[in-house]
Amino acid sequence: MAYGQGEWGDEVCHPIADDQKLYQAYVENPFLRQEINLLKQKLELKGEESKLKDERIALEERRGDMYKQAFEAEKELTDRALKLAEQSKGSGRETLAILGVVAIIVTVIAAIL
Repeated sequence: MAYGQGEWGDEVCHPIADDQKLYQAYVENPFLRQEINLLKQKLELKGEESKLKDERIALEERRGDMYKQAFEAEKELTDRALKLAEQSKGSGRETLAILGVVAIIVTVIAAIL
């Protein structure tokens, strides 16, 4: 309740709005001001913490994407290496067979001469 002057100069009691009560308590109580300032700082820190968490999540997502790309590239290289190994295996056997036939022919010719 706030006191003020009425129409005829007498003191009249008026109800104070809640925001005015809070402001009066804020002005009159230094501990309340300190608590409010601490709460504001905590709120700012929570906001910064939230931003940092969002950035960390974004970095982890990018890291996961990079690993996925690297895995795909490695998989492709491994598949190509396996195909080359299979192709060289077949041609290696063919080369050995041809060399074997040539060696037999050379042996037969050397025996005839």
